Parts: sequence; structure tokens; C-alpha cells
Amino acid sequence: MWNSSSELMAKSPYDVVIVGGGTAGIATAISAARRDMSVCLVEQTSMLGGMGTSGMMTAIIAPKKHFGGVGVEIVDRLRQREGVPPNNSPGNYGWVPYHNETMKRLLDDLILDSGVDLYLCTKLIGVQRSKNTLQGITVAGPDGNWGIRGSVFVDATGDGALSCYAGEDFELGDEQGNTQAPSMTAYYSHIDFDRFSAFVVSEGGNYTEIVHRLLPIAVQDGILSSVDLHHPGVFRIQKDVAIVNVGHVYGADCASAKGLTMATIAGRKLATEYIAFYRRYIPGFENAVMTNTASWLGIRETRRIKGKYMLSHEDKANYRKFDDAVFRFGGGAKTDMHASTNSREDYLDYYRRFTSVEKRRDDDYCSFPYRSLVTGKNDNLYVLESTEFSAV
Repeated sequence: MWNSSSELMAKSPYDVVIVGGGTAGIATAISAARRDMSVCLVEQTSMLGGMGTSGMMTAIIAPKKHFGGVGVEIVDRLRQREGVPPNNSPGNYGWVPYHNETMKRLLDDLILDSGVDLYLCTKLIGVQRSKNTLQGITVAGPDGNWGIRGSVFVDATGDGALSCYAGEDFELGDEQGNTQAPSMTAYYSHIDFDRFSAFVVSEGGNYTEIVHRLLPIAVQDGILSSVDLHHPGVFRIQKDVAIVNVGHVYGADCASAKGLTMATIAGRKLATEYIAFYRRYIPGFENAVMTNTASWLGIRETRRIKGKYMLSHEDKANYRKFDDAVFRFGGGAKTDMHASTNSREDYLDYYRRFTSVEKRRDDDYCSFPYRSLVTGKNDNLYVLESTEFSAV
């Protein structure tokens, strides 16, 4: 029976309610369920994995010394299911491309085998709150609107949606309100990687410089609509298949429905331009085919929820260690940041600050404080997503 009510369901609350089925939400759900907690996981799309499935960024990049737990288990089980290329060595976690469909099925199994109560195709639309305590959430699914009660809530939405519904404060963008530009990931097949590699070597070996020389020519020839100097590039995942992550959507407002709609459409348009660019100007791509684009735009920056502590780039650059650390990650100033505008000045500034800096110290690390996961206005709400947790 269709239910249009937003009232809470009359059922015992879960120990943990997680909104968002990306990597953060999955790891949290599995870990909690294996500790005999009752767990509910809500995901608005039809699959688990977030950017690693819907976003088609199907490669894990994680140094072994800062990578463990559920993450290692996922990689090892992908190998068992032959979802990782055979030439990718066991024990290597630094660069692990994987088959998207294998990952989807693996995550389904991991979540269900752990006893998590999973709801796909179910979207958060509201919360129930009393003073500084979150009591429940309201969701919309194929069978109408209904409520989920819980003791502890985890925001793993990627854009801070649960936290915003719960009244948390947030930051968005830099001092001018600009955010890092998103991009649309695509798969290219029928690539001759031997020919491509030989071309890069013959042109001096610096792929970025090669692309920078070709971009203005492509604009002049009417192949590309604009020059985008920040060119993340091509990442081989199978014998003749690559993830191609190029073409930024500058000026996108991914924190609004209309903004995200237009950015997604623009991303698909750019993906079409760039397959033409590669086929025309890059040897090895003459017969390349763009088999598909991601169902979810690659959003690099959105709302940052204000927690008990705001982690900063300075903390990372200085390899800061915290007494309440919950995990480690690579320190140093070098960071995967992307410019917010298409100007050459902005690109060079980002490159200077985040790319052309000292090599990261492999024997050191920065730690992440528990306080940055704790929200400021709700005693039982935590934020567990890299694009939204408490950082500046």
C-alpha cells in the first residue's frame, strides 16, 4: 500500500542508521554489523559503491601502510573473483583497477552477508529531531514515504545532506564561494596502448605538456569548446580499456538540484568532445570507442560540515598527529586538488600549491582526528565522507 505519510514506522530503532552507500558508508555498515549492532543502510541509487561504481572511477589507489580493514578485504575478494587484472600483484594496494560489475556484486554480498538491512533506490527527504538529538529520518522509496529510527546516525551521503537536514552548519567553496570543478568519467575501449606509449616517449615523455600543446589546436579546429589545462588523463584498467577522466565543468553548483542537473549534462557533452579529441590527435586512440559515461558526476567538492575540529591543508602538509586519531593518511603538501575556474592563472596557482611541491615522505603520515567526524549540533550524528567531513 502506498504510504504518503512522513511519520516514523512503529518498529524498534536500529543501533546505527547510515545514509549513503559509498565506500565510507559500506565500511561503516559492515564494521558495525560484525560487532553485533543492528544496522540500516540507505542508498539513493540502485547500487552500492558510490564513485567506485556509479561514478566509474574503478580503481583503488591506497598505499598499503595506510590501508587496512574492510578495504583490504574488498581488494582481496575482488582478486578471488577475478575482478582484478591478473598482472596486478597480490598484496599491491597502490593501484588496483577492477571490473565494475564484479565490484557491484561483491558489495551486495558483503553487505547482505553482514546482516545489514539495506535499502537501495531510497532517498533521504527529512529528519526527526528533538533538541540536540537526532531521532529518525524520513525517506522516499518506490512504496512511498516512511521513517527509520535509530540510536546513532552516520552521514555518508557525500554532500552532507543528512547533516543539513539535521541543522548542522557547513562551509561551501573557498573565500569567493568557488568549488573544485567536477568532471565526467568515461570508459574508452579499443585503445592501442603500445602505440600510445611510443607516442608519449617520442614527444618527450611528459604527457601533460603534450596535451597542453594540442588543446589550443583542437579548439581552433572546432573539436573542443575550450582549453582545459587541468587534464587528469587516461588510466588503463584492462588490455585495451581505460578510465578517461577529462573535461572539467567549471562554475558548477553541485549543491543544488538545477546546478547538478546542468553540470551532469555538460559533463556528458564534454565527454563526447574528448573522445573526438583523442581519436584525432592521440596515436593509439584512432579506433577508440567511448562505451559509456558514468551515471553519477565526479563531484570533488561540496558542503563541508562544521564539526568539533576543522582539519586543514596545513595539518596535512605538516604531517600533524592527533591524540584522538581514528586513521592515518599520506601527509605532505602535495594533494589531488583541481582548479575552480578555467583561467590559466588559477590552474598555475593550484599547480604551484598542490602539485609541484615536495615529494611526500613515504615513512611519515598525517592522522585524522575523531573530532572532525563529530557534528557540532547533534550528539548522535557523525560525518564519514571525504567530500563533506569537517575540513577546510
